[in-house]
Amino acid sequence: MHNTHGPAPFPYTYHNPVPVLTPDKLIDYCEKRQDYLIAFYLGDKDEEAWGRSTSRFHMNDELLPGVIYLPIQIKNGDIHGLKIVYRTAMSYNNVIFINHAAPYKSNALMKRVAQNPEADGDYFVRNDDIGTFSIEDGNGRACIEMLRDKFGVEDFSKPAYIIVGTGNAGALFAKEISKHADAKLFLVDRLDKSELAAQLHARYYRDALSIPPELFAENDTLVIVDATSHNDKRGGLAPSLDFVRTYDPEKNIIFIDYSMYVTEENYAPFHLKARIGIGQEYVAYTNYIMVTWITKLANERGINIPTPSYAEFLRKVRRSEERISG
Repeated sequence: MHNTHGPAPFPYTYHNPVPVLTPDKLIDYCEKRQDYLIAFYLGDKDEEAWGRSTSRFHMNDELLPGVIYLPIQIKNGDIHGLKIVYRTAMSYNNVIFINHAAPYKSNALMKRVAQNPEADGDYFVRNDDIGTFSIEDGNGRACIEMLRDKFGVEDFSKPAYIIVGTGNAGALFAKEISKHADAKLFLVDRLDKSELAAQLHARYYRDALSIPPELFAENDTLVIVDATSHNDKRGGLAPSLDFVRTYDPEKNIIFIDYSMYVTEENYAPFHLKARIGIGQEYVAYTNYIMVTWITKLANERGINIPTPSYAEFLRKVRRSEERISG
């Protein structure tokens, strides 16, 4: 039986944060922590990046009381390490959830383990005690929720969508939008994504400025999502900015930059009419969706963790941030 408090106080605090483990340490860790539910968080980050990973602190305090949100450092391409992670999750029934950061979203091994080669997503959700997992999408849904809540989009078939960077999160949003049959979708990537475009009934271009404007002339609204790797660089502005500026005077534009290091103030000198969304807002939606999944799984195990509203979730994150900064 797992409980939200365990026989002793919860093992992690801001002064004693949850460790970042490598795959070879997982079995020993899970063996010792069977009194708690565990959610894995897979990523490939350096020590500095893990040190500023706010979810490492938020999840183990305000947001998921009693559930250990465990960061796992796994190098890009380390298939052996990925196999260890999945085998461990399947072997310990208190591991209920796996969050995949880039580059592990929708990876091939994940699909094999789930026995669902067509599925795409960033979450692995435990189905039962015998160790089967299903793939769920949080990233694509997060952008949908952001468009609905912040920008008031109600009919997702009406705007034209230009997604710049379709390797991980961008691809998940593209697939989510493609469910709206009448949506006009353009994929922009330096790599050839014509096959993905064909699957999604979209058009592929190497450069956004190469898209003939007559193709979206009838759409009152353009939704431009920049999910390129510039989001790994502090202060780097989105490569799609030139495209946004080209059509800014004449179109209703919603511009979402997934970068965690850019704020709306960074775009202020360009005096854009576009309504802007930034990576910190987008990540808040992804984390909220993840919290709702994990609380649902915990409640199914008999552990009462109330599911917060989005407003309550944001308040808890702010309280955590205040404690971190204080």
